[in-house]
Amino acid sequence: MTDPINDLLHSPDPAQRRRAIIQLAEARDPAALPLLADIYRNDPMPELRELALKAGRYIRQPASAPRAHPEPTTTSQPAPDRRQDVSKRDAELAKSHLDAAINFHALGDPARAVEYLGKAISLNPALEKDRLFANLVMSVMGQPVAAALPILIHPDRRAEYIARLGGKRKLKRKQAHGKGAEKATWDNVLIDFILFAVVLALVTIAFLIFSLDAIEEAFDSAAMSATSPQLDTLYSANLAFLLVFALLSAVMSTISLAIQGMAVHFAATTFFGGDGTLAYLYRRMVPFQTMVVLGTSAAIIALTLFGSTGTLLLLIPIAMTAGTVVYYFVLSSMIGEVYDFGAGSGCGALVIGGILLAALSFGGQLVLVSLLNRLMV
Repeated sequence: MTDPINDLLHSPDPAQRRRAIIQLAEARDPAALPLLADIYRNDPMPELRELALKAGRYIRQPASAPRAHPEPTTTSQPAPDRRQDVSKRDAELAKSHLDAAINFHALGDPARAVEYLGKAISLNPALEKDRLFANLVMSVMGQPVAAALPILIHPDRRAEYIARLGGKRKLKRKQAHGKGAEKATWDNVLIDFILFAVVLALVTIAFLIFSLDAIEEAFDSAAMSATSPQLDTLYSANLAFLLVFALLSAVMSTISLAIQGMAVHFAATTFFGGDGTLAYLYRRMVPFQTMVVLGTSAAIIALTLFGSTGTLLLLIPIAMTAGTVVYYFVLSSMIGEVYDFGAGSGCGALVIGGILLAALSFGGQLVLVSLLNRLMV
């Protein structure tokens, strides 16, 4: 066998390994049997091991067995000429249907494989002469293309054949890739982080403009004079300073959120065996954090604008306590959905991720202090 086929057989991409197995089967070269046997013994995917087994059986069929491309038999009426011009769109769609048939055959679902074979040949009759199509028909239906075509082309006969096979299996939805997983691309993640940073910067400016007076009054009335100088600095600052402060705060918070997501992902996959991706976690967590920032800031600004100082001192601690409980419950449930385990494991991943962050921060501070001491000596 050629090196390219060997490379495909050992590719990390299951789709490429599947295509290599089918190519070996259609070549019907006995020299491919050791390679297929190796795939049958060692491939990590059960469906590809099964496909390699079927390919080996197909190659070992005696020469007298029906081939995928037999000569047309003589009948009283000539077979209709199905050759026709096929648009580029139909040809591409037929190819996608053929790929789907290959996947369903590898997954052990012959009914759906027959369904997509029928769709493919109906869109592109030229597939009748395609060796890959012919061998797949032979493997799935156990008969040559000439005998299978009337079944594949006619919708009613195809439906009857699918019913005899036991009908189409119900497709299983992967829980680890739930709602919104198809949009979990890094481009969308980057947009989510940018929106989070912009929203945080805007609400920080709004908070400093509309709420500083009420908060400073609340601290003064509560005799918390230690905090007043910092508030006085912000209160007396000009708009340019507030803008720089808000931007720096947004950037630091965005970086912190990204690191938190990495820590939670590491904990979820390492300690709890979660089946999810970091991109999907960000796609769920970052917009949620954006909504939390908006909701919390709007509530605090409303309280400081329309509430009295006493009401502010009473309601803010209560609201923060209740909001924290709800926040961590929702976030734990969200992590559980992303990694296909329950809210309890999600909470555990969140806690362990926090511990890892704290340990990393503490270690970083120790290293920094040690470096500074050496520089000063």
